[in-house]
Amino acid sequence: MKRAPAILVALRAVLGPAIVAACLGGASRYWMVGMLAAAFLSDIFDGVLARRLGVATERLRLADSGVDIFFYLCVAGACLAAYPTVWREHRVGILLVAGLEAGRWGFDLAKYGRIASYHMASAKLWGILLFLAFGEVFLRGAPGVLFTSMIAVGLYNEVEGLLASLLLPAWHHDVPTLWHAWLLRRAGRP
Repeated sequence: MKRAPAILVALRAVLGPAIVAACLGGASRYWMVGMLAAAFLSDIFDGVLARRLGVATERLRLADSGVDIFFYLCVAGACLAAYPTVWREHRVGILLVAGLEAGRWGFDLAKYGRIASYHMASAKLWGILLFLAFGEVFLRGAPGVLFTSMIAVGLYNEVEGLLASLLLPAWHHDVPTLWHAWLLRRAGRP
């Protein structure tokens, strides 16, 4: 039972390429949304179970963050390949979010020797919007308001994470907001 959170993380790692294959293979839109929903639920419950089972380790948190990135890169790639209007209508926002994310990785790696794993409230909201926005595209065949909202929250999340990394002198995980990062810095916690 203690391995359940790691199994849920691994499930998302498998579902990413499965969504790419299904999307490129012309799978039903309901099948796509079903796999997206399974990944979304696994992302919610891996953390819940890890805390309840007492296995919420730094290693599991980093794996969760890495797999989330991998999974949504797969989903985005499948979505952009199958629905080119998404790229035409939102390329600037997509490139800004991707550029900020890559910049954060580079900054975090240079400063801490690893990628930050803050699990901020804005990241949780972004995760919900990623699920809803890509589900919207898979169901409708085109982006809508949810996709635009997802990009806006993604930009906010990336800026907030970068600012937290600028504030924090040492690597931390589970920093809920920029305010909490500021409090950690003021308290002198490494």
